[in-house]
Amino acid sequence: MAMDWNALFGQEYFITLTNEERRYLALDPIREDWDITRYCSKTNITYTRTTVFWEKDEIRKIIHEENRLLAGQTVPVYRGITEHDTVLKTENREKLIPLTARGKPKPVTASNILSPAPFGCSFHFSVDRRSSRTNAQNDPAIYMAVYNTRSCRSAATGEEDRLTAIRSEKDFHSFMQYYMATCPDDYFDRINLLRTARHQTVKYRTGDVFRIEIDRFRYCYGLITGSLRDIQKWPELPDFHSLRKLMAVPIMVRYYELITERSDMTARELSQVPLGRMEICADNDIIWGSHTITDHKELTENDIEFHLVCTKVQDETDPHITTHSYDFFVRSGLIPETDGYRLYVEWGTAATFLPSDRISERLKAFLKDYSDPHGGVKLSIFPDLKKEYRYSKSDLLNPANGDMRAELFRCLGLSADADFDAFAAAFGGLTKKEILKRLPS
Repeated sequence: MAMDWNALFGQEYFITLTNEERRYLALDPIREDWDITRYCSKTNITYTRTTVFWEKDEIRKIIHEENRLLAGQTVPVYRGITEHDTVLKTENREKLIPLTARGKPKPVTASNILSPAPFGCSFHFSVDRRSSRTNAQNDPAIYMAVYNTRSCRSAATGEEDRLTAIRSEKDFHSFMQYYMATCPDDYFDRINLLRTARHQTVKYRTGDVFRIEIDRFRYCYGLITGSLRDIQKWPELPDFHSLRKLMAVPIMVRYYELITERSDMTARELSQVPLGRMEICADNDIIWGSHTITDHKELTENDIEFHLVCTKVQDETDPHITTHSYDFFVRSGLIPETDGYRLYVEWGTAATFLPSDRISERLKAFLKDYSDPHGGVKLSIFPDLKKEYRYSKSDLLNPANGDMRAELFRCLGLSADADFDAFAAAFGGLTKKEILKRLPS
């Protein structure tokens, strides 16, 4: 298998880091006195090579390569390399010593070596020629990450535009020369923090302001405006509601529309900055300290925002059906679309159904190409820096969708410019002032 790998992809690594590059990528250097063992395997179109670096009977570093090669082709559609620092003790390089008293020794194999989370930092670089992110010129998607798996932390390396231009190992090293030459003065302080960070659980509350590292130089800030697990307990929240069946531990966040080189902005200073649209995200990046809570503020009515949801429904009495099930099934081709639907409309805790005979032809025309975007939870907390967020074209709170929102409100018997509180008054929901009283601070 080793000879097959060499014949297909060559003996050298896809990317061979220098020890100086490793220093900037939070990795330990490779020592000349370390021994090397390699394991190769193939599953369908995926070829892997795992290189293990030994210091006596301890595994100190692992380089795992993955190439995907379609039948009849010579250029992989995907090439990836991941380098981990770790410390795994073995018995004579034959069996892995268990990490806990309850564990049992396991044979030294590639899968068993890769199973435990690394005890040091990791670096990943990949080129994906089949990614959906490729552009009209069919350029491959380039991805690079520096992270600590055990602490759930990562380095904000940035430089996406320069990464996108990499086509060869020479290009990669040219990029690294630029990267190393332009690091800010506190760069290695951050790298040391990444290397030494321990897993933590951070307590947070509604009204907390958090900071996000965009790259080595820039920051943005966000605001936690609600915890969905608390809101789901409100008796005013209808049983059939988009917030009822959400995965993970979701929170409501809004990003301040600001990118800055300042890492010390206060809630008072940020109060002068507009807030973007509300997003529902898993709280992982907050509880694990990936984003730092920097301040706290008392929420105001202007901070409160809920999605304006508009979906097609047929049977909301089925406990397995959500507000977005029908739209999802139609969009996925699982069921045919029919005219026998009602519109479910929700804003905050207020919700109503619009019968099919009250859906105007103009609104039907809008709905033909419309799909409500608010049925799930984002697994990470990070703003859309390029303003290309896929929800922007279908979020009914965005000014660009004002015509559809106005027609929807007209069919509901509301004025075209009805606000949140007017919708609440019409359909039995809480006003922003009433919501504010229920939110813990």
